[in-house]
Amino acid sequence: MTSLDRARAEHQRRWLKPDWQRWVRHDAHLFAPPGTNTPKTYAARLVERMRAEEEAARAAEQKAWNDDIARLRWMIADLRIDLALRRLRLKYDPNQPRLPKGDPNGGQWTKEGEGNAWEGP
Repeated sequence: MTSLDRARAEHQRRWLKPDWQRWVRHDAHLFAPPGTNTPKTYAARLVERMRAEEEAARAAEQKAWNDDIARLRWMIADLRIDLALRRLRLKYDPNQPRLPKGDPNGGQWTKEGEGNAWEGP
């Protein structure tokens, strides 16, 4: 290869490149809007991967937290139903002695053997 051929090759390498190689900056990704380009450096990709892992861990923790809260809400609702049923059982006893229907105080609870209405505790 002669020096003329080398000079021509150098000329073509330097001046006949496509425009994007000649005019695009090496750090153009720094000037792009966020999220339009992937990070160029290994460190940036590593940071992005670490953020994604942290976000996945946070999402799993939040899901576990929400499941625990849902289970506790279900248990509270179950306890409320049980307490309501117990209150109902304590209020009404079909075997409790009552005054007859014709009495002016009919339907009121009575003490055993008394004819008067029971006033309560």
